[in-house]
Amino acid sequence: MTAARLKHALWARWYVEAAFFLLIAAWSTWPLGANLRTSIPLGIETVGVVPLYSQWILWWHSDRLADLGSGYWDAPMFHPHPDALGFSEPMFLQGWAAAPVWWLGGSPALAYNLVVLGGLLLNGWAACRLLRGLRFGWITSLAGGAMVEMLPLVHQQLGVLPLLALFGVVWTLHAAHRFGVRPSLGRGALLGAAFSATYLSCNHFALFLSIMLLAGGAWLVGTKIRKRKTWLGLAVATAVVVTLTGPFVDAQLRAKTDQGFVRTRQTMLNLSARPSSYLLATWPQAVTLPPSKTAELPKRLSYWPGSIKALLTLVAIGAVFVNRRAKWTVFCALFFTLSAALSMGIHLHVGSFYPYEELAKLYPGLSQIRNIWRFSFFAQLSVALLAAVGLEMLFGRIGERLGSGSFGPGRGRTFVDRVRGRWASARALRLTLLLATGALAAFEIRPARAALHPLPRDEPGWIDWLRHNTAEDAVVAFAPFANGTHIRDFVPTGDWLYYQMHHRRRMPNGYSSYFPPRYIELQRIMKEFPSAASIEALASRGVGFLVVRSPGPDGADRTESVVDPPPLGDAVFHDADSDVRIYAMGQR
Repeated sequence: MTAARLKHALWARWYVEAAFFLLIAAWSTWPLGANLRTSIPLGIETVGVVPLYSQWILWWHSDRLADLGSGYWDAPMFHPHPDALGFSEPMFLQGWAAAPVWWLGGSPALAYNLVVLGGLLLNGWAACRLLRGLRFGWITSLAGGAMVEMLPLVHQQLGVLPLLALFGVVWTLHAAHRFGVRPSLGRGALLGAAFSATYLSCNHFALFLSIMLLAGGAWLVGTKIRKRKTWLGLAVATAVVVTLTGPFVDAQLRAKTDQGFVRTRQTMLNLSARPSSYLLATWPQAVTLPPSKTAELPKRLSYWPGSIKALLTLVAIGAVFVNRRAKWTVFCALFFTLSAALSMGIHLHVGSFYPYEELAKLYPGLSQIRNIWRFSFFAQLSVALLAAVGLEMLFGRIGERLGSGSFGPGRGRTFVDRVRGRWASARALRLTLLLATGALAAFEIRPARAALHPLPRDEPGWIDWLRHNTAEDAVVAFAPFANGTHIRDFVPTGDWLYYQMHHRRRMPNGYSSYFPPRYIELQRIMKEFPSAASIEALASRGVGFLVVRSPGPDGADRTESVVDPPPLGDAVFHDADSDVRIYAMGQR
């Protein structure tokens, strides 16, 4: 085959793979594909706050890129706090990828949903490429990619956009494997670029992955650790990471350090995985093998990857000594063990010794992590990769046995002879078994029909008034304010974030992983709204206008339900259609 034809065949295969994984993404998230412009997926979230916040993050990236990055970190929430973008997952890669959709006039939902589908596609495709790099068969690689794309945890968390970005982790593992086989400066640069992509798409995953690579990377490199080229390659990888992520890391550390963010021990305990959850499947399995079972509460976090994948993983580990990919298999087993142990956080201890707490004291950034259970993403990922090893080993051996010549053609007297005669060749039988087992492993836990959150309804009246009657740098507060710490308390805030994409005015309201102290103080005072103290608190933060929506009884006609609170004076604008009034803070 000529070089040109070989290149054409390679591209054709890549197109087929991309189409395959896109179909899986569309099928597994249906009916999202029929509502791309109007709704966003929730996963197991019960309200739309987190998806709306993630959508807002994508908008802010596109808005700042259009202005050449001016004021990038000073996102217009939690006013007057600076660096508000650094309070949570900034999702740089996702924001940059979605920007063209915004610029071309796509709806907020369309930009968000294309990132969702693209992330799922990349998860599968990256895993497929990794397995091909390990010289797995193409069918096995497709099956392994489908297993990664269909990981139950990923589909549980469809409403938490950065957690869909497992592709960066897989790219990094692929680059680490290649570097371990033959260390070089170029492969070191690729390793650094892959890790940087992980950080720029999900900070959590990058922090967790750095621990995994430090713990298991030496195993992949092996005796080459003594070579000068290995250390030079690692130096290049480090330089690439510092260059690509350094400015972002510095800004995020500044934001968190300035506000003194810390996690209490009780928070860490509440958000650590429980060992029993590793035996629970979120949705029913095609084959349920004890001790696994389906979680009684569908909204409960559960980490069982699937019985068929578990069996294939046991095949891979049990036959590791006759596996020519033993080094990779052991690495994945170590990857699973460490990630599962760390995901349990403070639940895992030996007497008074708590490994996670001791590690958090030594490892920068780990003590500020809230959702420790997210290490379990790596546990499920490693099981899927090990299941692909088991699939390749199992059916490779069946193919060798049936193709060894011990069975003659035609209809023999044994069952296997008859099967071979019917299928014409052992290769056909091997392929059939491989396809069936691979499909069963990939799709054994089918996610429930995707729950969608419709975008808030358009309210042009008061939004247009703000755009045309307030300065671009005006500060506008919105009530109702979040009156608690539960996610449901921030439902109005999710709507205010959505509407901010249209009026573009700064606000003291906000949502993130971390809440700055002055916001928490304001939140406490706003529980008494519209008291004089709450109005004074807003004014002290530079608020010039206040948008108030009457809560009203659910389902009631609220057109006349807004009454001007005495501390505010008369409204400067009343949007009867949306039951919203706007007050000028200086006109009281």
